[in-house]
Amino acid sequence: MSEATSVRGMTPVTPTVAPNRVPFSKENALASGYEANPGTFPGHPLILPGLSEDDYITQQLDFSRIDDMANWLWFAGWPYTIRPLHRQKTMQREILITDNPQLHLVWRKSIIYIKPLPLFILDHAFFEKRISSSDSGLPSQTYGATLGFLLSYAKLIQCEADLGIAKGLGLLPNTCNITWEMWSRFARDVYENVPELGLEGRWRYGELQSLRINSVYRLRHLTLKRYLPWDKTYRTALNDYFGWLLVVFVYLTVVLTSMQVVLALSPQYVTEDFRRASFGFSVFCLVTCGAALLGIGFTSGGYLLWRLSKNYRKEMDLRQQREEFRRGNPLYSGI
Repeated sequence: MSEATSVRGMTPVTPTVAPNRVPFSKENALASGYEANPGTFPGHPLILPGLSEDDYITQQLDFSRIDDMANWLWFAGWPYTIRPLHRQKTMQREILITDNPQLHLVWRKSIIYIKPLPLFILDHAFFEKRISSSDSGLPSQTYGATLGFLLSYAKLIQCEADLGIAKGLGLLPNTCNITWEMWSRFARDVYENVPELGLEGRWRYGELQSLRINSVYRLRHLTLKRYLPWDKTYRTALNDYFGWLLVVFVYLTVVLTSMQVVLALSPQYVTEDFRRASFGFSVFCLVTCGAALLGIGFTSGGYLLWRLSKNYRKEMDLRQQREEFRRGNPLYSGI
């Protein structure tokens, strides 16, 4: 929190941690071991070839894509609003785990995505050496993103029931064996040392509605693409790009039906101007519907051809790479 009154109504406290310092004490850290073995990585994560440890840390704490829309996120969610896990359950939301930071606390329909808490940010020595240090080599925004991420968990887990839900879903590292007493001490440190009013970017907001984020992304970048294309199929693409036409057609149908009723039931009161207007509007609706159907057909066909050509070019590139690889590695020539 900060010296200002908290949005959630908690007692205001003065931050006891200086900028770029660990937001929890060594005594209340939930993981340890890095100080005794500085050559290891807490949790021993699978770091893919081509990635350094710094790259992995940055990847796990990279909220830059959604930070880019921070000034427009008021359209997608309330400031600092993060409901605890038991409240998510009472709202009949299904909690799905995601390793993508960009999806953390994004919800759609009855689903909310939550990124598990990595073990390495719970180790005081690792946090101090590799994240909060001024010469850590990480992007400047990583430290602030880590603070916001930790505070989001302090809000998600506010009672023992929340802790049980988090453990059952795998949101917390199993190796820590976290008890409620351990978590409450850790969360209090985070609350006291991370002033939410001082957070920037995505962390000025809590839960974000996916459909509204997609709208913000399209307006921000003037594109038809979505920010969250997790279920992108031809059907969802048509719903995205042409769903509004259905609403237009419904209103046109209501107007045409009303005109037809007037013409059929009250011919003696209908003027010639009204007949002409009805005829012109009917022709306009027919032309509009026909043009829309042709547009959808051409657009869908063009998109299909573009995807197929892109897939074909990718396949040709991969075939060439495989041939070059096998020529330089005789052991793989028969595989």
